[in-house]
This record gives sequence, C-alpha cells and structure tokens, in this order.
Amino acid sequence: MNIQDESEFNCHLLNRDFWKTSEVQDLVQSSFIFWQQLCISSQGKVFIERYKVQSFPYIAIIDPSTGAKRWHKEGREGKGGVDVTSLSSRLQDFLGDYPSPSDLRSSLSKGASAANQQVVSLPPNPTNTH
Repeated sequence: MNIQDESEFNCHLLNRDFWKTSEVQDLVQSSFIFWQQLCISSQGKVFIERYKVQSFPYIAIIDPSTGAKRWHKEGREGKGGVDVTSLSSRLQDFLGDYPSPSDLRSSLSKGASAANQQVVSLPPNPTNTH
C-alpha cells in the first residue's frame, strides 16, 4: 500500500526513484499487490483513518487475510529523498520473515515432488498475529 500527498515532494521522488526501478517492480510483481492512492481520494481517506497515517509518503504491507498492518514506513527518508537500497532491503527482509503464499507452495511442492508426496494447501490461520 502506498498513500501519497501530491504537495509532498518526497512522494514524487518515491515514484521516480523507487517504484520505477526494475528491482522493485520485479519484487512487487512477484510477491505483493500494489495499491497506491492519493491522500485526498475517498479510498485514501479511509485508509488514513483506519491505519492512523500521520505523514507522507506512507508505505505499508497489509496482511490480506486479517487486515493487520505487518510493516510500514512513514514520512521523509531524509534530505536526499528516497533511499532505494534501504527500502528494497526492508522489503526483502520482510519477505524473509513472511514469505508469500506462492513461495510457500513452491517450496512445499519441490519438497513433496522429491519425496513423491502430495501437497495439501491449508487456509491461513486467522488467529495468527505473528
């Protein structure tokens, strides 16, 4: 999730320097659903109220099954704008801690095919807030 304020220059830098890099685009396409809104849009306002957004740009990873915020970065990165390497690293770290369901299925499938076993997909545990 990405909420932006058009009057905040760092939001423009985030689009130019971060979201458009091939590394970030590949990462987002393979593991996330990208959703970007302006803070003045109706959906943006609902998100801001629900997740108590204080400053922009705002980036969050939301658990799609529970709606819980798993990670967020809010506000300015510094005088130079967006630190692409740092933000990319944070997303990679997140995926290490919370692999996407497709990554889990893939690793389970590889292990199961090696052992000639069938993989059964279980729904996520809604009570797990890890």
